[in-house]
Amino acid sequence: MESSVQTNQPAMEDNSSGCKKDDEHQHHKESSVAEAEKAVNETQTRYAQENASQDIQSFLSKLSTHNHIPDFVDRYLDLAHDKISNHGSLLQDDGSFLKLVNQISNMYKSLSHSHTIHGPLINRIGKIQQRAMCYLEDEFMSLMEDPSTNDSEAADQDQSAANDESNNPGYYREVLAILNKIAEEMISGGNESECGEAYMITRRNVIEEALNKLGYEKISIDDAQKMQWEALEKEIPRWIKAFKQGVNIYFSGKRKLVETVFSDYPSLSSSLFTNLVCREFIQLLNFAEAVATVKRSTEKLFKFLDIYETLRDNLFAIDSMSDTGKTPVPGGAVHPLTHYTMNYVKYACDEYKVTIEQVFKDHSKTERADSTRRSRNYEGDPQKVINEEEQSPFVGQVLRILELLDSALEAKSKLYKETALRCIFLMNNGRYMLQKIKASVELHQAMRDTWCRKTSSELRNYHNTYKREAWMKLLGCLNVEGLNVNGKLQSELRVSISAIVIPAYRSFLAWFSGYLDPGRQTEKYIKLHPEDIEDCIDELFDGNAGSTGRKKT
Repeated sequence: MESSVQTNQPAMEDNSSGCKKDDEHQHHKESSVAEAEKAVNETQTRYAQENASQDIQSFLSKLSTHNHIPDFVDRYLDLAHDKISNHGSLLQDDGSFLKLVNQISNMYKSLSHSHTIHGPLINRIGKIQQRAMCYLEDEFMSLMEDPSTNDSEAADQDQSAANDESNNPGYYREVLAILNKIAEEMISGGNESECGEAYMITRRNVIEEALNKLGYEKISIDDAQKMQWEALEKEIPRWIKAFKQGVNIYFSGKRKLVETVFSDYPSLSSSLFTNLVCREFIQLLNFAEAVATVKRSTEKLFKFLDIYETLRDNLFAIDSMSDTGKTPVPGGAVHPLTHYTMNYVKYACDEYKVTIEQVFKDHSKTERADSTRRSRNYEGDPQKVINEEEQSPFVGQVLRILELLDSALEAKSKLYKETALRCIFLMNNGRYMLQKIKASVELHQAMRDTWCRKTSSELRNYHNTYKREAWMKLLGCLNVEGLNVNGKLQSELRVSISAIVIPAYRSFLAWFSGYLDPGRQTEKYIKLHPEDIEDCIDELFDGNAGSTGRKKT
């Protein structure tokens, strides 16, 4: 009996193993079928979305002339709702999801400026858009917080971190690209504050944690003044290390990160960086201030010098950290620095000129006395002495401020790659300064006509340079010879130009046509439709060669 049991046992094991293999094979087969079905469904969905997107684009371009909402709009919104509700991580997305969100936002903007009869449809699109924005906000925060998206293997090593932070804000390039696109869609969809808040929440404690790893603990001015010198002295080396790495590595790294994520919105990125870093930076400076206010004694001198050297050696890094001048003002508009400076000077001159004048006079009594003694002992130009005496200290200070502002604007104008745009920037800022001075009676009297004539002359020079750089190229196209393009090259150029221009023009019309009332207003502002542009392109390179006196070859 025992021998028979032993004999049958291998057979039972073989049978069990065979069943297990059959189950695994069946499971693998079912899994393969499921993956294939999923791939087919995704392909069909993507194809349906692309076709529907083209229909929606055409619908938006003709919205002003149609009151009826086609059936495919409802189908498209159903598709959009399902995709937004069931979508996974954007790291595995092919870009179709963000394209869908952009289309929904465009639909909402266009319909919001159209007929009131579209109210129910506008509400539905608004709910879908809000759901999409909530998803993007959650995904944005998830990508910012997820350690798996952080490329910081060398972040724990000081030198490696310094090298890495200078080129990479600490995230994989793919993640940075997605974060940038999410930010763009959220801001264009009207959720700028939510996007900025999401960024602040995820990054608020990062700098503080990094400084804590260096052994630095926050110490307020009051706490530092109550500490014994021996305890405070031990904190100074930790502060020096934290200050150096904070300014040169962590703060600059966070600036690169925010400028990368919000690359299309320089004012927002600057504001976020300032709010994020300002509190920690001031806390570091407060420690240095607290040490400077303790009771002085000989043995403390060298520690004071250590703090001084740390601040002095990192001045360049501090200045570059606060320098927002790397990004030019879009369109050559008036720079915020010009607004602030001129409003400040105008207000000081209009409201406090007499008081400030008295302060400067009292402060400069010694210099004037020395100047008087020198003028008696030196046979110089008497007219020069009179001019120096006529110019008040207040006017001298205002002139100095305007000279510094001119120098700053000249430096910032060099950020523009095009000379014409650089001239526009200088003209806008120069005219703004001139208008502010002429608008203030007190300021105009102080500056007199000499400064105004000098500035007007500079503006004329910028004006002439702009005409030469921007319009001479256009005039160069108005020549008799034209272009000699023949045969197959003609059709190739027409096709390639149409492929670039026509889709861009259709999108342009779809974006702005919603802001126009249907009928006569549309006809007034939209002179050419995409078909008209296409006809014009078809006539390119088709001139009469006989008019140039040359034969086609």
